[in-house]
Formats: sequence, C-alpha cells, structure tokens
Amino acid sequence: MTTEVAIMNRRAVVLSADSAGTVTSWQEGKQETRYFKGENKIFQLSLMYPIGIMIYSNSSLHGIPWEIIIKHYRSEHKDHHPLLSDYCEHFLNWLNDNDYYFSSEFKQQIILDKLKEAALQIILPLIQQDNFKVIQEAEKKIQFIKTYLEGLLTKLEQIKLIGSLDIVDLQASIAEYENKAADFILKIFHAGMVADINIVGLAPIILRTCMNILYREHDFHDLTGIVIAGYGEKEFFPCLYEYKIFGFAGKKLAFSKKNERKISLVFPRFTRQKLRSINELGGSYERNKIYSGV
Repeated sequence: MTTEVAIMNRRAVVLSADSAGTVTSWQEGKQETRYFKGENKIFQLSLMYPIGIMIYSNSSLHGIPWEIIIKHYRSEHKDHHPLLSDYCEHFLNWLNDNDYYFSSEFKQQIILDKLKEAALQIILPLIQQDNFKVIQEAEKKIQFIKTYLEGLLTKLEQIKLIGSLDIVDLQASIAEYENKAADFILKIFHAGMVADINIVGLAPIILRTCMNILYREHDFHDLTGIVIAGYGEKEFFPCLYEYKIFGFAGKKLAFSKKNERKISLVFPRFTRQKLRSINELGGSYERNKIYSGV
C-alpha cells in the first residue's frame, strides 16, 4: 500500500512518498502482485521548470518502468507551458503517441492479452456456478451462457467509460478485433466447458462483453496513479492534478482525471458556520466577537 502526501500553500508545494514498489500482472486469470523496497516514486517531470510527478500503485506501464518513461520524456522536452494542466496534457499526449515504447504491434498485443484476461474472468465464475454444473443438455448450456453474458453486459454498460475514451472508440475496437479475437476467445471458453458445446454463435456477445470490461472503470485494470504538481509559467501559486492510468485500450491511452487542487486567490474570511451566526444575530454589536480569519 502506497502512502503519498502533497502539501501546498502560496509559497511552495512539497511531495512525499514511501519507497515500497508494486508490480501487478495477470497470470492464467489470476492477479499476481510483487512488492519491492527502495522504489523511487517522485521525479522531476521537467529539468527546467518546477514540475514534480509522483506515481503510486503499479510502478510500470505494460512492463515499462515509469521511471524510464518519465526520464525519457523530460530529456526530450524542455519547453515551458502557461499552466500546469498544459504540462499534464502534453505528457499524456506524448505517452499516447509514443511509438518507441508502444508501437502499433505492441498495442495490438496488449489488447489481445487483455481480451484473454477478460475472457478468463468471465468464464471462471460462470463454470463454477452450481446452476451451470447441473445442466446436461448442450442447448440449455448455450442458453445459460447467453443469458449470463447478456446480464453481465447490461451491468457493464452502466459503468462509466474511462475518461479519455468514448463510445466511438469502444465500437471501433469491437469492429477491428471481431475477426482477430473471436477464435482465441472461443478457445478459452471451450477449454473450461464440455467439448461438444458449440458456442460459435456467441462470439459477438463474448467479444462485446470483453471489450466493455477493457473500456470501463472497474477493478479489472492494473492501474497506475500519477500525481503532477507544480507551477505553469503564468501561475503564481502551485496546482496539483491526479490521474488514473489504465494502460492502452486499442490505439489510445486510457486515463481519467481523478483529482485537482489549486490554491485559491480569494482568502476565505469566514467559515460557513460563522457567517450563519452573524446573519442570525441580525445586529452588528456582536460582530467583533464572531469575526475571525480562517
């Protein structure tokens, strides 16, 4: 478990983190996590300007350590930006378009591996259900699987899409991988069931269900969190942005902005409770007793 702290005021921002690293992967449908000590989680995103970045959860992105990615980025980019949000956008766009680490072939392999993991996550709970085990007829088993998948797909479609993705991206990936993924997904399903069940007709709904698992925010993903803090060129006070990075989904980097913090330009003179008390008094003679800076 990672502990990270960011403290901001009008003069500075300070970042702090523990040194325990985590690497998570899926092996045969099971999540495996390894821990390391002495992990560096805080880096300079820019060598020229006051921008820091912290990472938490998974310490790599598809097997590429975040430390390597960040140091590569900052060695190439020395331009300044007006706002910290511009730095965040530039870094995420660079990551999305980076062919050096994430070529088109690598991205394709990523999504095929994820589809395999998603299919295993679907099939394992399915074949362990007592209602499924007692069914003898092949046609009834096929109908049971179809009903199960339809219910699961309905639930998945109620979960919001990952922030950087939209329904067009999801539909495009389903269309692109319809032929590429159907065969091996069906093999995974057959591996856990009676061989005489013909579920070829279920391939479209299996693929749609797996793709929805990949494109929506839930616990399936081995996500990494990043926290970027500092100043843009035109910002006098520090800001902080936190993102959840889900990895690549098709051709795009999947990420969502989780948090945003800024130092206000307006100094809050009253708490809400103190303002309420003043209004309730209706007079000014008690005002000096209640007035207080926050």
